[in-house]
Amino acid sequence: MWDKEFDREELYYSSLREAREEAWEEAWEEAREETEQKERLEFAQRLLADGLDNDAIARYTTLPLSLVEQLRSQLVAGF
Repeated sequence: MWDKEFDREELYYSSLREAREEAWEEAWEEAREETEQKERLEFAQRLLADGLDNDAIARYTTLPLSLVEQLRSQLVAGF
């Protein structure tokens, strides 16, 4: 009886560890993606300030062209 209870408890804690590790990995991946997106946006803003065209910026940063156009509009408007 003790062995079955121990096995159930071990399975429970093992499942908790796995869930916690999975949540940590997902949070880490999300943070990494957000950081990469922020870096691409900052790079795009520098390229815009240097006068590169929207198509080139979209190509070099892998940002959607519509987002680059929006950034250019904000730059022109002085935001």
